[in-house]
Amino acid sequence: MVVKKETNKTANENVIDFFGVSMWKEVMEKMEQQSMWALKTQKEWIDGTREQFSQFEENSKKFTTEWKTSAQTAVGNVNQELEGDQKYHELLNKIEEIGHKSQTIATLPGKASLDIMARSNAQITATIGNTFQQNKKIAEKTTDTLVSAYDQMRQTQMQMLNMFQTNSVMSK
Repeated sequence: MVVKKETNKTANENVIDFFGVSMWKEVMEKMEQQSMWALKTQKEWIDGTREQFSQFEENSKKFTTEWKTSAQTAVGNVNQELEGDQKYHELLNKIEEIGHKSQTIATLPGKASLDIMARSNAQITATIGNTFQQNKKIAEKTTDTLVSAYDQMRQTQMQMLNMFQTNSVMSK
């Protein structure tokens, strides 16, 4: 005995399955999720690297300031005359200032590159999000069109069938 398996699908769902619309929806959703995950991961990397650059710059400036303080202390312990010399302190202050500026200059290209990458990432994320939204709208319109065409075809077939049945009954 053959058991007929009942399905709860409507005719419209069968049409959608026939044309593979459901499969494409799933593929598009998966692509959207993976794309957004990759962009999110890239953004996290950019933010983390930017933070590391800032931390490096801050630590370098601290090191330069500590070096200046150590130099003042060491020279002051060795030569008391230099401790009160204004030109000596000006020289140390200039060296510290040069150190701070050179550390800022050293990290500037990396920070600028990360800023460009962050803006690009944001633009790409927005563009991809908009693209997927448009694709969803197109898929919905396509699905509606396919279902409408199926309904029209089914109605036409029913009308033709009714016409043949009517003609066969009249011919008898």
